[in-house]
Amino acid sequence: MTEAWGSSPGSRRLPGCSLRGNVGRPACASVLGALLCGACLLDDGAYPGGSAPPARQHALVASILERFPQVEKLLESAAEQPAVVWGEPLGYRLASRRRPHLAASLPGWADEGTWRTGSVGVVAELPARADGLTSIRSHGHPEPIGVRRLNARSADASLHQGLLLCPGASEGVDVLLFGTRSGIEELLLVRATGAALGYEIDLPAGSKLRNLAPRLLEVVDAAGTAYLRLRAGRAWDARGGEVPLALELEGPRVHLLVGRASAWPVLVDPMWESTEDMAFARTRHTATLLKSGKVLIVGGYDDFDVHAPSLSPTEVFDPLANGGHGAYTVSASLLSGREEHTATLLESGNVLIAGGRLMDPGPQLRSAELFDPEADGGSGASTPTAQPMSFRRANHTATLLRSGKVLLVGSRGPSKAELFDPAANGRRGGFTAVSDDGGPPRGIGHTATLLEDGTVLLAGGCPQDEGTCSQQTHHTTNSAQLFYPGDPPQFTPVGPMLSAREHHAAALLPDGNVLIVGGRSGDLPPDFALASAELYHSTDEKSADGAVTYAGSFTETKSPMYAPRFGHTATTLAVNGWVLVVGGMGSDEAAFGELFDPGGRTFFATREPMPPTVVDGVAIPRRTRHAATMLGSGQSESVLIMGGALSEGAPPILKSSVRFEMQAPGSPCASGGECRSGFCVAGICCSSPCQGPCARCASGSCEPAAPGEPCGGLGYACSGSDTSCPEICSGDKDCDDAHRCEAKACVPTCWSAVDCAAGYRCDAQRRCVPIAAIPVGPAGCEHNGVLVAGPRRQPGWWLLLATCLLPLRRPRRRDLVLGSATATRPGQNCRPTVKVGTSSTNRPNAFSAARKPSPGAHPTGAG
Repeated sequence: MTEAWGSSPGSRRLPGCSLRGNVGRPACASVLGALLCGACLLDDGAYPGGSAPPARQHALVASILERFPQVEKLLESAAEQPAVVWGEPLGYRLASRRRPHLAASLPGWADEGTWRTGSVGVVAELPARADGLTSIRSHGHPEPIGVRRLNARSADASLHQGLLLCPGASEGVDVLLFGTRSGIEELLLVRATGAALGYEIDLPAGSKLRNLAPRLLEVVDAAGTAYLRLRAGRAWDARGGEVPLALELEGPRVHLLVGRASAWPVLVDPMWESTEDMAFARTRHTATLLKSGKVLIVGGYDDFDVHAPSLSPTEVFDPLANGGHGAYTVSASLLSGREEHTATLLESGNVLIAGGRLMDPGPQLRSAELFDPEADGGSGASTPTAQPMSFRRANHTATLLRSGKVLLVGSRGPSKAELFDPAANGRRGGFTAVSDDGGPPRGIGHTATLLEDGTVLLAGGCPQDEGTCSQQTHHTTNSAQLFYPGDPPQFTPVGPMLSAREHHAAALLPDGNVLIVGGRSGDLPPDFALASAELYHSTDEKSADGAVTYAGSFTETKSPMYAPRFGHTATTLAVNGWVLVVGGMGSDEAAFGELFDPGGRTFFATREPMPPTVVDGVAIPRRTRHAATMLGSGQSESVLIMGGALSEGAPPILKSSVRFEMQAPGSPCASGGECRSGFCVAGICCSSPCQGPCARCASGSCEPAAPGEPCGGLGYACSGSDTSCPEICSGDKDCDDAHRCEAKACVPTCWSAVDCAAGYRCDAQRRCVPIAAIPVGPAGCEHNGVLVAGPRRQPGWWLLLATCLLPLRRPRRRDLVLGSATATRPGQNCRPTVKVGTSSTNRPNAFSAARKPSPGAHPTGAG
């Protein structure tokens, strides 16, 4: 159903739209320039108030779909965020939000348990006419901007199935406007060349417009952080070919420029969006946590077309912007676009960006540059290093050493390791090759981990010249080396690993060991991923049984990963020391994250899979070749996961972000890794491990269990004041419901034979005793209501039948009456039996329907 913000109780509602019935002349909502059409397409109920007849409103949609079928899925998404009537005087409202069920307040992040996705959203309030002023705001920023379309006509508007359509919004331009999960989107049907497309924008005090990329304009606040974004998306001519677009800034005016088209009309798809996601879709990029707590995103692809260049514009994510919702702001461009490069934060605060490739396929780069994120008033600037690297490199590793130098290892072709010294050449840096005689070259797909003693562990990889390892056989290596940054520096073999791996992940653990997870092996099919994980031991370890694991060796973890995967990330959580493994390919289960417990050395899947990203109406369940980093500046309980692709080498490519957040005490959890404390007790995050069988986690803290709760499976009951089990009992109150107190010990209680083991029966004291131990009298004597035979006679079928039918007999004088004091017959020497049906305790008798039997009561200790 469609919401109607601000509409009166008398408003009319039609399928997919909402419009007041007393409107005399429906209007066209002003569209954000080429982006905002002020409101259009007549509702049938509004005609004949002067607007176009119903046939025309349907004709515009039909015309667009007939000529441009590629936008069909995009238009289908309009039903999720429908346009509605809004306010006085009459106008329209559109809102983007990630989930249609969210309230209009649109919280900054949508909670998925341990996952959070951006949902700040954009809201546009449109006037009744195309030439009016439109108000647009992000829910992460308090003040809206005003947008007025250039050369707008005084056109009328109406709603149609959640869409705003405006034929003739300006000369030669028809406009269709709708909301999506990503933003406020507009389709402009431009019928001829020369049509003027653009907007005049009124900004709140302290804000300004910035145009750092050809098809992207940002509205930034006084601190230089973007809070709204105008994107010139894509355009198609009448033959389906792509048409180039650009945005040109002229003071407060923005011009939307359409390139040469082979046939007209042209369909243009601009959009207003929030800054909660990256400005560019990216994969094979890098994310570097800066000293300011912000994150620098560099390079990658946004298109898998052959010979498409890598991205050169950088972005900075500020987790504290927009009221704590976070925001991405486009920063300065690199000197060269790159993918499969490295980005390393130096002690100076600059970032060394080295190698990579300009396009795929394409040659590896030898160039490197230093990016200063604080230059140019916070927009950043990049300068080349004093000299290029010694070798061309891509898909290599770069590790910051304790000395401040950077170790670079690997490439897609022959190369040696080298060191970058940022202090050389007047602090413009210099590269020096290093002999790597300690083992085979690492090639591509290996990992490099800085250890606590300052050495670097290099593990796995594909030491071949070209190609993808998994498409060959026996090329992936299980070798490992330690790099010693001495004088001279040297490599020393260690290991080997238990499995050959490439495109795996590695993380340093709090105890100084290294976790190596997943990957793929060259002697297996190309898409076969490993679920195994192993630990590199940096020091000697002695187990409880006296076994010694020596430094430099690898051992298996106690459990494999939840899902096989390669092309994933592994991030050590700063607060609790667990390791978060996210994404990758290899199985559908890779949509779940998993957490490694360094204490128990086991893996746990997250309670929920990572939230999917919707691209063109299709939900993308997982991502690979993404970037992940632990946040800082008060956000150290979150891991930011950015971009990636559904699979390697294929679209779609993502620009969305997801946060993994460790939960506060009292929150639900599946494992300790989801909790800030590291402790998950009975599905609740707890401030401490809650030791003791009578300890319970209530509201996030440990407390003694309530009196009478079972403790430890030993039969005793919790006292309510202590977290340990009592060692003796003084009465049945000290035992749980399945036990009773006897000789200061809790022993099992039975209610019928089904509570006892085979060969045992439940006696009158509710104890499980051997069948042979039941008192036996002379032949024909009844015991506790059961007729038994003499010692020398075996029971026959008639005796069993009599036993079953005995309760149905009417009691006669001198016969056994259940519950009587005696149970004898005349002339027989039968001993009196114990009353059945009464008890020395306050518990219900065996025939109480309210009593729930205790299954499997064991005869041990029953007397």
